[in-house]
Amino acid sequence: MNFFSWLNKALTPHSSFSSGNATDDKIHQFIRPCPACGKEEIEHGDGHRYAQFASEIAREESQDLRLFFELYKSRNWANLSQIHRFEGAFNAVLLYAVQCNGGMTVLAVRSPVELYEDDSLLDAVVLDKSEVAAINSLPITFKSL
Repeated sequence: MNFFSWLNKALTPHSSFSSGNATDDKIHQFIRPCPACGKEEIEHGDGHRYAQFASEIAREESQDLRLFFELYKSRNWANLSQIHRFEGAFNAVLLYAVQCNGGMTVLAVRSPVELYEDDSLLDAVVLDKSEVAAINSLPITFKSL
């Protein structure tokens, strides 16, 4: 399955899963099917875990946002993990690491300020073993999905 097929399937609404936690539900929606292990349906307790490890305010013409995406493109996870900027009056970009038995995926999520607008997936990248080790060395705590 190519990335665009996966993305189209991932963004198709699934109403059968609801944890009662909006972030859990959002992550669950974005990783179906899971890019790392290919599992179609993610279930609570099946080994999928996630952690938010970076965030940046998404202002137009922002040097900080430009640097954030440069670090993302170069996969500089350690430096990205040092960025935790958020202001409720502005859109944001959030980075999540999702780990499972098949590996790890980083999700870049647009979080809009408008309450009526849903978060959307900007990008998803499956990490190699060295990148997984780099993420696992960060001072972040994973939560079961």
